[in-house]
Amino acid sequence: MKVLTYNILEGANLRFGDRTELVIDLIERADADIVGLCECTGFDAENSARFKYFRSRLRMDGAMTRAPSGHHVCLLSRRGLRTFSRTTLANTMYNGFARLAFESKELSPVTVVMTHLHPFSSWYRVTEVQQLIGRARSSPESIIMGDLNNLAPSDLPFDHEAAGAQLAGRLSGPDGQVDTLPIQAMLTQGFVDLGAST
Repeated sequence: MKVLTYNILEGANLRFGDRTELVIDLIERADADIVGLCECTGFDAENSARFKYFRSRLRMDGAMTRAPSGHHVCLLSRRGLRTFSRTTLANTMYNGFARLAFESKELSPVTVVMTHLHPFSSWYRVTEVQQLIGRARSSPESIIMGDLNNLAPSDLPFDHEAAGAQLAGRLSGPDGQVDTLPIQAMLTQGFVDLGAST
């Protein structure tokens, strides 16, 4: 099973020009079974025309969380995947999450939770992660993925100077230190950081 998570940046067609075909081409070349997209801004406009376009072009089924922030979260799956549950929720999170549960030949039932954690507050990120862990635990095997707007413990030490004041501030807790608590919470619950260098 191959999964892909991608922050397409403002719907892939707003402030930075229309990158729709580039984004779709990249996703197609990845040949993933499950694709999570962040910042699907505008995907809900005109009766969700843009979301439908992506699903059609990628030949995937999916669900979209309509986020209060406007930066919607989408979770797509290859057609033919034996899904038994799709849920979305946004009212208790800045960007929300989409959840998919499916039967896997290799594993028992698997749950995938796609999210885009709060961009500005480490406190909110921790509370959002606690919700995600609960949602992911509905299956024996689970994946939490997305733009976590956070560093993992394995990413330390962090070069504040190279990052710049704005990014360093967004990644820091109230004490001014880089906050790794959201990812640490997942690690403590038995999740594995697939992005950690070994």
